[in-house]
Amino acid sequence: MASRRRRNKFDALDGEDRTERPQGGKSGGGSLPEIDLHGCTLEAAVRRLSGGLARLRAAGRPAALVITGKGYGSPGGRSVLGPGIERWLKSEEARSLGVAGHRKAKGGGAIEVSIKRSR
Repeated sequence: MASRRRRNKFDALDGEDRTERPQGGKSGGGSLPEIDLHGCTLEAAVRRLSGGLARLRAAGRPAALVITGKGYGSPGGRSVLGPGIERWLKSEEARSLGVAGHRKAKGGGAIEVSIKRSR
């Protein structure tokens, strides 16, 4: 029998399909919200990410894990989203949304983003 995952405040925000959800895991130090960009074009991923970061910043969250995938399903088997999202995270638009920095995580299939507090 399959278990159902409990819905939480990060599921289906503004009609989007589970773009953000707390990360489970063995870290033991609270949960890091995830913004999952699997299946998005780069353009759609940037829209989803900017909306997610704005909501997380407003909620006072200091960081997020952005899931881009490793690109195994992409033509050529290389990530398209990862490099594009990393470029966007360095942009003025991202900084205006509170992006303070980022680093690769999960073997290159995700990016951990730190978020400045809103004033």
